[in-house]
Amino acid sequence: MLTAGRRQPGRPRRAPAAWVDWWAANPRPDGSAPVRGPENDNVEEMLTHVAAGTAVCFGPESMAAYYAHPDLTWRRINDVDPLRIAVAWPRDGASARALRFVRTVTAARPALQEEPPAWRGLL
Repeated sequence: MLTAGRRQPGRPRRAPAAWVDWWAANPRPDGSAPVRGPENDNVEEMLTHVAAGTAVCFGPESMAAYYAHPDLTWRRINDVDPLRIAVAWPRDGASARALRFVRTVTAARPALQEEPPAWRGLL
């Protein structure tokens, strides 16, 4: 748990509050809220704060490779729910390419038990 005087999660200036809260694990399992660290506008700026020791960052494992930084060490957090992602398409209908992508992903991931409501009737 982070406490006063220790590195704190950064906070994006432009992101929706619900998104920021999810990434900052707010509220914490004990019901407490994190103390917010320095503001940032993008991932690179956030990681600069982390490298300077003024913030910490929670992110998907892919971030470690994509945003490689010589002054950072990444560690897996095992007791956090997995990151879930979604595919978006225009309200009027998905393109054939988007539908092929969704079919491929869902076929490769048989553990997906229930298709999201937005996909019903499309696959």
